[in-house]
Amino acid sequence: MLSTVKFYRTLLASVMFVSLAGVLATPESHAEQADSPDFDLVTCVAFHPNNQIIAIVGHDKLVRLWDITGPEEIVTMKGHTEELQSVAFSKDGKFLISGGSDKVARLWDVSNPKKPKLIATLEGNTDKIYGVNMSANNKLAGTAGVDNTVRIFDISKATGGGGGGGTSGSGGLTNIGGKKEGDPVPVIGVQKLRPKHTLKGHSDKVWSVSFSPDSKLIASASSDQKLKIWDLTLATPEEIASEEGHSSSILSMSFSADGKSIATAALDQKVVIWDVTDPKNPSIKHELKKHEKGVYTVSMSANGKYVASGSSDQKVHMWNISGDEPALVANMPGHTGSVECVVFSPDGKWLASGSGDHTVRIWSVGQNKLTLKHTIP
Repeated sequence: MLSTVKFYRTLLASVMFVSLAGVLATPESHAEQADSPDFDLVTCVAFHPNNQIIAIVGHDKLVRLWDITGPEEIVTMKGHTEELQSVAFSKDGKFLISGGSDKVARLWDVSNPKKPKLIATLEGNTDKIYGVNMSANNKLAGTAGVDNTVRIFDISKATGGGGGGGTSGSGGLTNIGGKKEGDPVPVIGVQKLRPKHTLKGHSDKVWSVSFSPDSKLIASASSDQKLKIWDLTLATPEEIASEEGHSSSILSMSFSADGKSIATAALDQKVVIWDVTDPKNPSIKHELKKHEKGVYTVSMSANGKYVASGSSDQKVHMWNISGDEPALVANMPGHTGSVECVVFSPDGKWLASGSGDHTVRIWSVGQNKLTLKHTIP
């Protein structure tokens, strides 16, 4: 779940410029363009639990909801003042969180996706936000970014006290048919939330955060090359694991649906699958090494069978990790820019990939293969 074209990455890798929509950027560009931002770049895509709606964010400052069965745009949501880097739905589909360079995460009520409402702003980050997520019980939200921290927010009052946790069904949606409306989003009665906890342990930018399915843990991935796991059941959350399995910045991570595995993706061109059955003692289960450039994004299917990854080599890979040895089963070209995000639908039937080429591609996930179904401009 990550961002595009970050100028500072010229300090992390050798400088090799490529043309992307007329803008020069390094091959490890992943969040912010060097001089002339193109606000159409896609940085993150998220699937709704109903497997039909996706949220798209990027450098145009908007949160867009699309019905992929058309495909058709449902609504655009205004509120952010700078480019966006991350977006995530709640597990019950009623809420959405977004974050970006304006340092404020926003919590939206999307139970009626045609008429979303901004219900809370999550304030306290001192620099750009790269990663956002919500716990499965709808009680907590996490943000991470340039200030090297993970911040935990209590959002239970804004979401009605939690519950949620399901990954199937409509998630309480009303009919989504018809054209987009509700632009800009109403802002009456918006709550301003401050962090409940600030987790300090990383020594560099934090790119991604993810809650465990039971909402008891949160994991974070950073440019300090470390995967950290924190225990949220304590009055003051504690770091219980700090692992190094990469030799460069970790940009993306994904918990498995059963909470027993974590996948990480990094600029060292690797995807690492971690066994976190004992979260205090993670171990490396697989290393996936087929990308030709830095890997920006990773996602695990709900059944635990597949892992998808996207890279600045402009390719989407899909691996079958159900056997003793992982097998690369799809190596999909097509994007003409860095693949900034990949995400499986909750039912595992779809994979969405977002790119610096200004498009989102929707792939059908078959038995050990991907088939392109839609390209959303």
